[in-house]
Amino acid sequence: MQLIPNFVVVLMTKNMAEVFTTISHLPEVVLHYDTTFNIGDFYLSILIFKHPLFESKPVIPLAYLMHHTKKYEVHKVFFETILLRCNALGYKGLKIVTDREAAIIKAIKTVLPDIKLFYCWNHLQRDVGFWLKKKSNSEQSDEIIYKNNIWDLLDSESETEFCKKFQQMSSVWSAEFLNYFKHSIVS
Repeated sequence: MQLIPNFVVVLMTKNMAEVFTTISHLPEVVLHYDTTFNIGDFYLSILIFKHPLFESKPVIPLAYLMHHTKKYEVHKVFFETILLRCNALGYKGLKIVTDREAAIIKAIKTVLPDIKLFYCWNHLQRDVGFWLKKKSNSEQSDEIIYKNNIWDLLDSESETEFCKKFQQMSSVWSAEFLNYFKHSIVS
């Protein structure tokens, strides 16, 4: 039983907002947003960035979200609150990396329409693994090959290189995997 169905706590210091504002315009600044697994009775989502002005590029938390559900409305409130306190989050050149969770993606696209959205490579690899495990005719060797192919594609230096690799690799992929890739990974 949940006493507060949309329990949301947003944590961010004024100092962190100011630090982020001073560097948000730099092209190498990339935000990362991810949700932990259930911690007791709640989830914890963290919005982080690597500080580009330090040689070691430390990972710095910008804000935290404590919540009971992983719904769109919860993430929307989070991004609205952060944007209200830190206008730099709305900077047109910003990039954010996250998993492919529909609620998070929708919240980001709604609240931060100008931000460039990218997906975490590890989550893409995991999703490919899940999809392959669901297929009854999939073998362990197929999973290794497909995951290596995806990693190699993601590691391309340019769009031209990606297209060349894709043409080579996809010619030996099953029709089913090619369809999955085109509709679930690339789209």
